Amino acid sequence: MTDTVVPASVPPGRPPGRPRSAVADEAIREAAVELFAERGFEGLSVDDVATRAGVSKATIYRRYPSKVDLVVAAAGCLTAAEIAFPDTGNLRDDLRGLARALIKAFKTSPAGRVMPVMVFERRRYPELDEGYRRFVADRKARTRTLLRRAVDRGELPSDTDVEVMSSMLVGPIFHRLLVTQEPVNDTFVDVLVEALLRAFGAM
Repeated sequence: MTDTVVPASVPPGRPPGRPRSAVADEAIREAAVELFAERGFEGLSVDDVATRAGVSKATIYRRYPSKVDLVVAAAGCLTAAEIAFPDTGNLRDDLRGLARALIKAFKTSPAGRVMPVMVFERRRYPELDEGYRRFVADRKARTRTLLRRAVDRGELPSDTDVEVMSSMLVGPIFHRLLVTQEPVNDTFVDVLVEALLRAFGAM
């Protein structure tokens, strides 16, 4: 009886077929994010994503059957965008640091470029809402963690509604960034943080 020989070039347990390229995956997502930010959903095409990413349309369609799937996946990747959530041991410094990090990320990161477009487009294309909600939920959860640490340290009353306090920190920032385009400088951050601390009876 002859033993079955597994070719050395095919690692046991690996599915047959050509392996996906992590480089291509990243290039496709980055191209989709950039084009979505520039043109919105209607103006984005798989052809243009393929050209900018340096891949074929077939490579994209093997990963994402439709343009909606592509944009949702690309937007979902924004949850990994780095925002510094401070843990200084002091609530005032944590809030200032977080507010400044959010503003910087909005102004300089892919997530910041996509957010204004996503806020608008998710109303017209509900399928896009998934990526947007994941992005927002991640940030809100991490902000609540920051505030709960302050409750545990005794800097905030034990009955503090961290959900409301989180919204009252982030809401004015994004209102200025997305709606009024008023300054979001250090002076604004300091005034906002002090108002929050007074409103929630910070110790």
